[in-house]
Amino acid sequence: MANGTTKSFFSILLYPNLHKFYTLFLGASILLILGLLDDIVENGIHYRNKLITQSAVALLLIFSGIRFEIFPITQLNNIITFVWIIGIMNTFNFLDGLDGLATGIIIISSSVLLFFATTQNQMEAAVLLAALIGASIGFFRHNFFSAKIFMGDSGSLFSGFLLGTLAIFITNRLSSELSYSSYLLPLIIFCIPIADTVAVTIIRLLKRKSIFYADRNHLHHRLVDLKIRPKNVVILILVINIYVALSSILLLGLSYLGCAIIAIQTLIIIIGIYTSLTLFEKHKKLEGIRSVKTVNLSEMVYAPKEEMLN
Repeated sequence: MANGTTKSFFSILLYPNLHKFYTLFLGASILLILGLLDDIVENGIHYRNKLITQSAVALLLIFSGIRFEIFPITQLNNIITFVWIIGIMNTFNFLDGLDGLATGIIIISSSVLLFFATTQNQMEAAVLLAALIGASIGFFRHNFFSAKIFMGDSGSLFSGFLLGTLAIFITNRLSSELSYSSYLLPLIIFCIPIADTVAVTIIRLLKRKSIFYADRNHLHHRLVDLKIRPKNVVILILVINIYVALSSILLLGLSYLGCAIIAIQTLIIIIGIYTSLTLFEKHKKLEGIRSVKTVNLSEMVYAPKEEMLN
């Protein structure tokens, strides 16, 4: 999937005065190689080495001038950018747990970002996003149930980094039109994967486990554990993501109050998803306990007398 997108970088390089896109190309190439090595090596690359490389790439962006421009304090913007880049690329890496899930969210997120890039006349970003969408659609055809090919770390890290960085370009340009409301844009577009990563991280920390510890606390795993077919889980999450991502487009024509309403709506959807999921899990657990007690009681009632005496 990454190969089709990589070709578009060379067309970008033909434009002058685009040193930030040169840095983007370098960072994406490093992460693509890192992901390939992790996919090829038998036991994968240790998470500490991956995190060090990701941190180096994030710092490379910041030193080249690619950062959020939220506050007048540059150091604070640098910290936010660093956390954002590291977080978003790992978010897509964590998301790659069911066939077609990560690819579908990449297509949805890229499409919305492409809309904003074209409305703001950011043609360089639009070219990259269009290439990513095209590559992802072609990949999705063979990655959806039952998958014949898989994204791996090379695809998820590459795509997550590319989307996260382009979101910075687009958000900063929109800030002149929407002011601080523009910085809600990436949070709304990527709300499902961000919420999943935050929830899993909190659960692991509460259990005093490493945040890189593999478990089944991701949203898609928890839904599958409720006996929902994996294919239906992917469709459900993608439909929710489409609705929330499309609602971010309304930010362009709304006042501060309207933007706040969109943000609150997104928050209510996320809270509703996880609250409902937790309630269903508790109900299922109670049903399991009741069924075990019923089985044990029936065994006692219908057990032969000699076994009961023993």
